Amino acid sequence: MIYAKRTLAILILFSLSFFGQADIVEDDTLNELIVLSGLKSQIEDLPTTVVAMIQQGVPGLSQEKKMEAEVLFGAIFNPDLVLKDVSNEIEKTLTEKEAKKVIAWYESNTGNRIARAEENASSPEAMMEFQKVAPELMANSELMNTVQKLLDETNLIEETLGFQETVMLATMVGMSQARNPEQPVNMEQLKGIVATQLQQAKSSFEQMIAAQLAYAYKDIDKASMTEYLDALKSPAMKKFNKSDIEGARIALNKALDRLLSAAQVK
Repeated sequence: MIYAKRTLAILILFSLSFFGQADIVEDDTLNELIVLSGLKSQIEDLPTTVVAMIQQGVPGLSQEKKMEAEVLFGAIFNPDLVLKDVSNEIEKTLTEKEAKKVIAWYESNTGNRIARAEENASSPEAMMEFQKVAPELMANSELMNTVQKLLDETNLIEETLGFQETVMLATMVGMSQARNPEQPVNMEQLKGIVATQLQQAKSSFEQMIAAQLAYAYKDIDKASMTEYLDALKSPAMKKFNKSDIEGARIALNKALDRLLSAAQVK
């Protein structure tokens, strides 16, 4: 799966044709694909990642409040529910044959290394380390040129900004609740703040997304990255990534709805 948790926007998917539906993805194949691609691991890290983002925004958060946030966001960004929505989209989009092709890529030496790099880079610990090394990564012109080729191939910037808006809004609701648990959350105000921040800092966000990708692939050699770029152009891989993105969008919107239901909103 293309790395960027987190960070993806709306893509319209078409239903399978009558003949395509006769070749639906089997459950074992779907499960194997989700594990090999690193998707399962990344989704499981999502609640902890959001809590880490809240801690950055509220540095003085007590241990008690941290534990409360972990419980809350563990339920709201429930990995099982998120994984179900993403899996449903993949199942609706890929045929068994296409899923096998993507699995074959992730079983290859290069595919496995790419998946593990993406998987590791999306962990909460890696997110913290990334903040320290981002300037050095962005100064690496060869690495950044490779990242730009990936961005050109995937249109990842726009997809990521859409994803980022939902995550930022959820994080700000969590921060508001952590600071003033008795005070209702003003959602319209928070939506305005998020929209303004995204607009004003769009260029910075784009640089951050590129730097995050550079962090993920910093230890992957140039030949392997070229092989990865070629793999991303295959019809099966494109369908897989699009279904993953659409499933993530659906899951995050549902998670935000759960958060608003749990929070005091005015």
